[in-house]
Amino acid sequence: HAVASKQFNAQQMMAQATKAFVLYQVEPEFDHAAAEACLAAMSGSDTVIALSAFRSEAMMQYADCLLPIATFTESSGTVVNMEGRRQSYSAVVKPHAQSRPGWKVLRVLADLLQIPSLAFETIEDLRQSAFTKADACALSNHLQHVAGLFDETGDASSSERALERLAEVPIYACDGVVRRATSLQTTRDARMPALRMHPSTMRRLGDNAPSDSDVKAAMFEVSDGEHKVVVASFPDAGVAPGVLRMPMAHDANRGLPLSAKHLNARLLGPLSEAGTEVMPSAAVLAPAGAR
Repeated sequence: HAVASKQFNAQQMMAQATKAFVLYQVEPEFDHAAAEACLAAMSGSDTVIALSAFRSEAMMQYADCLLPIATFTESSGTVVNMEGRRQSYSAVVKPHAQSRPGWKVLRVLADLLQIPSLAFETIEDLRQSAFTKADACALSNHLQHVAGLFDETGDASSSERALERLAEVPIYACDGVVRRATSLQTTRDARMPALRMHPSTMRRLGDNAPSDSDVKAAMFEVSDGEHKVVVASFPDAGVAPGVLRMPMAHDANRGLPLSAKHLNARLLGPLSEAGTEVMPSAAVLAPAGAR
């Protein structure tokens, strides 16, 4: 629904001079769809305050103030699933060291800023207030705009040549907890990200294989004109022609924003046998950080 003009979404915050950023349980270098642009915007701000259960070398570079908060297992709360159902849970362990549940930290900040509407004593008080207001302005399933399958301003030939990125967040890269779980990061689903393309797309981009079935893994450079990444690419008939399936949330490809409208891919050369062993998966491995 519409918001007041003085409020901005994440993209608008990056597009203009923003004096201060408050990060809540997020690591932009992994969690933001345009990580490099977000980091650049924060570097140009006056203040960055990070409320986080973890700290990392990257966070120490962009944050001026770190406020330790509990992970979801250390704090009670409620989540709303995609069906709209509320699912409440309770803390299973005590918060680590001097960290506190995030809502309590926000309440203290509200007290310092003299915001009386946030003076909650318990999580039940907060839950009741939040969902009373949410029920009053519940969002419907009505869509105001449905994007077309093709760019209406382009022609057929440009649509055939265009490359579009399909970027999922790998299961073991979705938050700071799993990114730091050593046991999870040693699994097959947590290997380096790989680029996957339909064999016909790889042939169109420079592979000289006589047929789709002869296409082999190779190294590709992918760019949007401003940023570029070099990544191992594997033929995958399950990917639609013209689509580059490349996961996000990894240091290796964070320079390429998810919102890039015009992608270019260039064949660099064949992939070594060692490379096929290291990077066969479209999953992700993120570096661990000290808590």
